[in-house]
Amino acid sequence: MKSKTRHIVVALRMAGIAGQDKLSGIFEYLSEGLRWNLAIYRTQNEFTAETVRHEIRRGADGFVIGLTNVDDALAEIARTDIPVVIMNVDPGALADRKCGYVNVKSDAEAIGREAAQTLLAQGVYRSYGYAGYRTDADWSHERGRAFRDALQKAGFIGRMFDVSHFPDRTEDRDTLVHWLRALPKPCGILAACDDRAYEIIDVCRETGIK
Repeated sequence: MKSKTRHIVVALRMAGIAGQDKLSGIFEYLSEGLRWNLAIYRTQNEFTAETVRHEIRRGADGFVIGLTNVDDALAEIARTDIPVVIMNVDPGALADRKCGYVNVKSDAEAIGREAAQTLLAQGVYRSYGYAGYRTDADWSHERGRAFRDALQKAGFIGRMFDVSHFPDRTEDRDTLVHWLRALPKPCGILAACDDRAYEIIDVCRETGIK
């Protein structure tokens, strides 16, 4: 007898490689014969509390969520006992759940250490910098700290661009430009995520920083 087709709601940001890899992983899992019908949402504007209510009415059997700043949607899910997987984001109200909840996190510290070792091994940089995520999320802070500590062990200073540069949780591009200009060149930079990396590339092109 065929198993029931499950209706699974997936909310992942697809603009960067990380979200695309997560979705590829889901599809690879499905290739093993699972009967899942996927509803996919890509942005915070799409995945709202009303979206959650809509999918519950449709008979949602589970949620896979990797979008940030969707607290209202998470709170709506937390009112149910529907299983949910959180991937590298703050679980919000779901953190109080006793069951039916899994929080999957990448090893941010390992990423920071590996990035430092990779840049050090190239042996061409006068300075090293870490450009953190603008919200100073836990994973960004952990990644930057591990990057800085690995550099210190090798006798180098890791120059940080993090929440200390925008204490009110906002920043402007001039602040980033000033930080980039101040780095002795050539410099090796670890960006916290794809968004930050793209932003740095755009800023350097626009201002002529090399």
